[in-house]
Amino acid sequence: MTSDLRPARLYTDIVGHHSPRQKLRNIVRDATVFGLSIGRSIGGSTGWIRFPYYHHVFDDERRGFEVQLDYLARFGDFISLGDVVTLL
Repeated sequence: MTSDLRPARLYTDIVGHHSPRQKLRNIVRDATVFGLSIGRSIGGSTGWIRFPYYHHVFDDERRGFEVQLDYLARFGDFISLGDVVTLL
């Protein structure tokens, strides 16, 4: 008997198996992050280095990921970790 151990390609495949408690936790977490972000923008700040970190981008999240990268690119350049160390 063999099992199919292919990695999940869609985020909905992962959360579809969550318990009702896990789904509620995700809703509360997402609402909290959204609420904390209201009225905030990186547009007026200068002299900073941001370190966004993505564990994984699923196929059904790629459009949102692209939007985030486009947003960040409007406010600065993407640089390597080596360049960050040199700047610091």
